[in-house]
Amino acid sequence: MPEAVRKDKEAYGQVESHVKRVYGARIGWMGWDVYDISPLSKIRFSNQVVDAMGGANKVLENAKASNAKKTLGGWQWSLYLTSQLLQLDNKNTEAKAVRAEAARALGQRTTSANARGFYISEALLHEGKLRFGEHTISHYQQLSQALGAVTAKKLVASPLNDNVQYLRFMIDPRLAEGKRAEFNANFTDEKVSYAIALRNGIVAITDHPNKGPTIKLTKGDWSKLILGEKSFASLSGELKGFDQAIGR
Repeated sequence: MPEAVRKDKEAYGQVESHVKRVYGARIGWMGWDVYDISPLSKIRFSNQVVDAMGGANKVLENAKASNAKKTLGGWQWSLYLTSQLLQLDNKNTEAKAVRAEAARALGQRTTSANARGFYISEALLHEGKLRFGEHTISHYQQLSQALGAVTAKKLVASPLNDNVQYLRFMIDPRLAEGKRAEFNANFTDEKVSYAIALRNGIVAITDHPNKGPTIKLTKGDWSKLILGEKSFASLSGELKGFDQAIGR
């Protein structure tokens, strides 16, 4: 894209990142490189890249040298290298410091609000300055967990149907593989019933009774199940598969 069209006009997105979405939507995910059909896992890829470059210490030296160039290309290469190092050891303090330096430098030089937010947040993350309330966030998944974590207070304030449906998102597909269990939950205080079944790695919730046992409980009892204060197996031995699929 001509510089005159871009310069000082990318206040939201930027061509480098947003054009990928356009390409993916219009053309598809594959760019005719057959490697993309079945790429290496991230951890295996990082292992092989770092080994090919002479080991972690050599890669770290390269990343520091790239930052020292103080160029866009240098900082970009540093981010790539530290991505591989942190994939292998997410507590590598030197790699985190080098990555923070590169991310902040790029964030200070883009006019894109989106890109700048991600770059600066990345720098704060690896400097130990990204906080949520009283807690320091060490990785983004931790932030997602903090924001989305279910609590007793949230369950009390939420409609029963929402609380029942929440079970579907607690299942780990790998742990649930091959497990089957079902029951009918009869909520005596809410005067409503749900047919709940674990099969094919998912939880299906319907209004039509299934062949499992009928369990009478209250909304409060269900909250204890969701919070892990009570096991599904305690309701019936036939339901231990739910506990296993959640990882309890």
